[in-house]
Amino acid sequence: FEPIPVRKTFRPAVIPDRIKPGEKTATVFLTDVHTGRGIDGVPRGVVKSLRLYHYDYAYRNMGGHYQIGIEGPWDVRRVIGTVPVYEDGSAMFEIPANTPVALQPLDSEGKALQLMRSWFVGMPGERVSCVGCHEKQNEVSPPRYVEAAKHAPSKPTPWYGPVRGFSFLREVQPVLDKFCVGCHDGKQAGCPNFADS
Repeated sequence: FEPIPVRKTFRPAVIPDRIKPGEKTATVFLTDVHTGRGIDGVPRGVVKSLRLYHYDYAYRNMGGHYQIGIEGPWDVRRVIGTVPVYEDGSAMFEIPANTPVALQPLDSEGKALQLMRSWFVGMPGERVSCVGCHEKQNEVSPPRYVEAAKHAPSKPTPWYGPVRGFSFLREVQPVLDKFCVGCHDGKQAGCPNFADS
């Protein structure tokens, strides 16, 4: 429990710190979204962007500790925005520092092709890299110059409106009220009722 050195040893070199304490973002470098099992079967070139989101415990005015699942998923997600994926499958983008971030590869219509069920975190000013989607644990980036390396990191394009939790009552029902309830109000037999109940 009290180790005593038996020979003289040299102190190893100090690894320089990779963070910048005052920074608010970190940079992510993705070599190729098609590396790994994550999007097997998706043809190369279909992934056009990545949706960035982070997990949150709850939002104000959205359910409660035992009611989160009523208006949305148990694991509340906050959409940060989207960033482009280059033709070779590479991407480089900024994320908020000290934030558990997950990704969704999207097609040209913004439809999700896969869902990342875990997350990663970048410290302030840190450069984080990943090989692809669900690559093997010991897999490293291939030694090639990818398109994303030729450009500055992308800043996420924000989602629609302010940051908020997704709620059927807040996001979907107003659309139904505006465009559908005029006919679908439950007063006509055989016609679905979309009115807020």
